[in-house]
Amino acid sequence: MGKIAEKTKRKKLNFVEKNVIQTGLLITFENVQDDVQSEEPEGMIYNVHIPYGISYRGYGDLFMKMERIYNLLDRPQAEFEMRNLKKTNWKGTVLENTDRWNFEDSCFEDFKKLYISSKRWAYAETLFRRHGSWQGVMKTTKTGSLYYRSDLELMHYIAEYLRETKKKR
Repeated sequence: MGKIAEKTKRKKLNFVEKNVIQTGLLITFENVQDDVQSEEPEGMIYNVHIPYGISYRGYGDLFMKMERIYNLLDRPQAEFEMRNLKKTNWKGTVLENTDRWNFEDSCFEDFKKLYISSKRWAYAETLFRRHGSWQGVMKTTKTGSLYYRSDLELMHYIAEYLRETKKKR
């Protein structure tokens, strides 16, 4: 029984590990206000293949842009498409297509420098998109690895992380 349990243990994720297509997103929190009324974070989203940061403002913008990045990378595959009234128009934005994205091996070294230089960050590795939601692991220096079963749970983890880091400042 012990041998079976050893074989079925979850593989630890290492966010500096090379993959063919890396879907992990580094989320930085640059302008989180200390004001109680302003709970919405601002910052940048980075991915190994994106040679520039993608700015976001608020949780809604963050999650819409994360979903768009996953769609452009075509990973993780969506089991079911999200239902919506109208598709978001990404024309004329940095998320229109992957033309300027870097899929060469050299992109990996630049990405490692980003998370080292960021003060407050979370690394989200979405492993599956099932039933219109995400499942994966979030890593920070404070929390270590936390597995999330939905994008709502990921948002909860991010909010908790930001509250904890505000107290320590």
